Amino acid sequence: MADKSKAGEITVLQFRDAVLKLGFQGRTLEIAQMFVDLNPDEDRVVTIDEFMNEMCKEDSRKRTEKDMQVIFNQLDANKDGLITPDEIALCLKKSNRSMLEENIESMIKKNDHDRDGGLSFKEFLVAAKRK
Repeated sequence: MADKSKAGEITVLQFRDAVLKLGFQGRTLEIAQMFVDLNPDEDRVVTIDEFMNEMCKEDSRKRTEKDMQVIFNQLDANKDGLITPDEIALCLKKSNRSMLEENIESMIKKNDHDRDGGLSFKEFLVAAKRK
């Protein structure tokens, strides 16, 4: 929603507008701190990877391995035990969302430790729990 240009990254102003539109009632300083938390490399933009890492970090503390298996199974459209870039794009399309193809591929490549072109459940768990 915040990434109007579909560049795969948002600025602090885009982030502020999005959280206010979602009904956040906090102070400007709180919004700025949330942005800083999402942007560990301090490059003044939050990429989709940074955003997903933070969201997964929060969720992974609350979700059981069984919960994560359900999510994995939903993403693994062809049920071959791997989540591929195409499957992520398909899932995003079904939920009326989008991400640049190179950002999806970068996210997979960064977490695909055995280099088979997709994320196994084990790799998915590690990626979700990574800081």
